[in-house]
Amino acid sequence: SLRPRAASPDAERAMTSDVYCLLLASLGGFSTSCGYNIVSYAQHASQVHGLELSSVTTTCLAVANLVLSLTGIGIFVLASKFGPLSVAMPIQTASGLLLNMLIQATTGIRSYTKSMRVGTLVVVAAAMCLMDVGPVDPEGDIDVLGLISNATALLWLGFMLTLLPVTLLALRRPQENHHTERTIIFAVLVADSTALGASVGKMITATSGSARSCCLLVYVLMGVGSLFGGLAAARSCDMSFFLPTSQCIQLAVNGLTGIFVWGDGARVQAPMSYLMVYVLVLLGVYLCSEVDLLHVLVQRREQQTARLTTTTVETMTGPLSRPRNTGN
Repeated sequence: SLRPRAASPDAERAMTSDVYCLLLASLGGFSTSCGYNIVSYAQHASQVHGLELSSVTTTCLAVANLVLSLTGIGIFVLASKFGPLSVAMPIQTASGLLLNMLIQATTGIRSYTKSMRVGTLVVVAAAMCLMDVGPVDPEGDIDVLGLISNATALLWLGFMLTLLPVTLLALRRPQENHHTERTIIFAVLVADSTALGASVGKMITATSGSARSCCLLVYVLMGVGSLFGGLAAARSCDMSFFLPTSQCIQLAVNGLTGIFVWGDGARVQAPMSYLMVYVLVLLGVYLCSEVDLLHVLVQRREQQTARLTTTTVETMTGPLSRPRNTGN
């Protein structure tokens, strides 16, 4: 009779690591989503009932947000120990967006349309495929210094670091009539600092001694940017737009970081399927946001055309509209 072939120890360890990565990344996404929505729900409830949040309540909400966000970050660092960042991050994104939809829909913060519900489920389904088609962790210890000393890695990390002060300067603009732009800037700030923090967190698990101390310092700085940027966004932005936008940018940045810094490109199990899964994730997040980029571009072009037409008419009719000199 035929007997099922016993799984090898390496295969069992790989399966166990995948399960841990899946569970921990999901828990990290749940915790981070709760941190955002606890502040968002308080703001929503105060507007519905016409009440103003006291300073004590605001402080308690900020502390709760920071605790939940830090918990989510810590759990995600553990998840990255059991799997590649380019796999753990989409799983965290999927779980966070799924819980975000459930919280906002059940509490009345936001009414989710069909496209938003479908987009969330597309992200969840696509993220689950990454463990079968995405990169596998390299065998043995990771040479962190060797990876980040590569010219491509240095250029990419330098670009990510440059984005942080640029976004902070952009947030100093006046808020009037720039709500969408500010939300996108907040999303870039949080996504960039989170993606950098995730990479540094991966370095913490693979280094020791003084190198680990330096990584911990950078990790704390990135955590501060992510936490306080997320808290400010939770107070002033629509979470149904901010979270999908931030997660979309974060996924794209994290996937590119995996290729440019961690060398994931050579370890991808199915390159075309891996690329298409990321396309599905990005399209799903785009559906969640309910933002029509083509419509926005058309509107801006129409506004520019209208301004140009107005300027041209004023230039042509200006001399004719001047009052005549009736003096002798």
